[in-house]
Amino acid sequence: MDEIMRKAAVLSSDRSEVWPETMKRLSTVIPADLFKAWIEPLRVSWNGEGTMEILSPNEFFSDYVAEHYGSEISKNVNELCRPPCALPDAPGVPLVFVFARETKPREKPATSGDDGFFGWTPPSRAREKGSSLGSVLLSNALGFNTDFTFENFVVGKPNDLAFTVSKALSEDDKLGNGMLCLFSDHGQGKSHLSQALGRNALAVNPGLRVLYLTAEDFCNEMTRSLNEKSMGDFKKNFRFNCDILIIEDMTFLCNKYKIQDELSLTLDHLMNGGKKIVLTSTVEPKLIRLSNHLKSRLNSSLIAPIGPPDLETRMEIIRRKAKRIGFSISEKAVELISDRVTKDVRQLESVVVTLSAKCRVSPKKTDYALAKESLTSYDGSAEGGITLEEVRDFICDAFKVEASVLSSRTRIKKVCEARKMAIYVSRMLTKTTLEEIGKTYKRNHSTTLYAYNKMDDEIRRNPETGRLADYLLAAITEKHQRNRGITRGSH
Repeated sequence: MDEIMRKAAVLSSDRSEVWPETMKRLSTVIPADLFKAWIEPLRVSWNGEGTMEILSPNEFFSDYVAEHYGSEISKNVNELCRPPCALPDAPGVPLVFVFARETKPREKPATSGDDGFFGWTPPSRAREKGSSLGSVLLSNALGFNTDFTFENFVVGKPNDLAFTVSKALSEDDKLGNGMLCLFSDHGQGKSHLSQALGRNALAVNPGLRVLYLTAEDFCNEMTRSLNEKSMGDFKKNFRFNCDILIIEDMTFLCNKYKIQDELSLTLDHLMNGGKKIVLTSTVEPKLIRLSNHLKSRLNSSLIAPIGPPDLETRMEIIRRKAKRIGFSISEKAVELISDRVTKDVRQLESVVVTLSAKCRVSPKKTDYALAKESLTSYDGSAEGGITLEEVRDFICDAFKVEASVLSSRTRIKKVCEARKMAIYVSRMLTKTTLEEIGKTYKRNHSTTLYAYNKMDDEIRRNPETGRLADYLLAAITEKHQRNRGITRGSH
């Protein structure tokens, strides 16, 4: 009892210890996968009035945490902050749930392996923070997804070559001219391998300077440099301050010939200097509309295609994902999921996350029965599958926007983010075409495809966005199943 009183006295006067102790307590009452998804990313700050601000990566995340975990957080914070001699009815500590862009970032700089929403700084914002592109991108805090390692990559026949050469390149094997091009459809492991390569290269040689960015980042940074007449700095960062250059989604550069010319010269300079280059694409390099010079460079690289995972690989992906989130899945459910979801690794993992959530709220049903229900909604093949309208209405409610606004031409960031997520989720949960999805939001096919690719890229690069997408997929599926149950019961 004396130790408890002493600790309470310390915590009531030392605010820095309150949140770590609260986290310890919450970890004992919240399931491990939910704790990792919703509690670990949170940060706190204290304002001058003694209010604890719970900082989240976005507004939806903040609302969700407040609704589902606010009372538990408040209870523990107040227990820890209450002085030993306080009266039972003494006022507690006020808590405010806010999202990060409304608050100041934490003072402590991000370190290697810290992939939270306070981590990697987009290159376009580097100048706003008073630092150069190089100092941001060449640090070890590259925004790599902590799950994207070679150890977590499931190797099978369709990806064996890509895995082998990526690992070899990361371990100082130059492999031909030192340039690797990974190409596959969405969700089959390009980003996993490219990030694993960068992480492993830094582990083997911590002194390496690794630049990891998308082709869109490269384009935006070059455009900004041209406008600011600072192309000298731009060239220095990419040609002289770089040992490994990793660029995702080369298809973004289609028809952008001035950007392509600069990238071609950059690649030439790096190759002549014995540096390494990794490029990814959703199509074979020869099919991208590129200048002859750049296409020649890509075609001279080691090209490693990644195909859809075969049955054995899909089953192992499911088992490993279940193990990572602490979910005990039956082999019967593994076989069912792997048989129904055949192309997209991200969708495979999303089904597992959804199934884990459904098993917690429906403990009396087997995971096989729940998997069967979930897959009916995921592939949209059976009567009563999830509709585009269901997705739109749920996203509107989650992001607090009107359907008419979602289909408008407004460029308000909140609406744009909601629209991109709606298009992504529609693509994942329904079997409709991109053209049909686009009509729901009054967008043409190319604009819809761009929005989907953009959100897909954000999910790959930002763990919090990925967790938000997983939650929405699971929540929409759960609501759809619940509504179908109510409908059946009413007849």
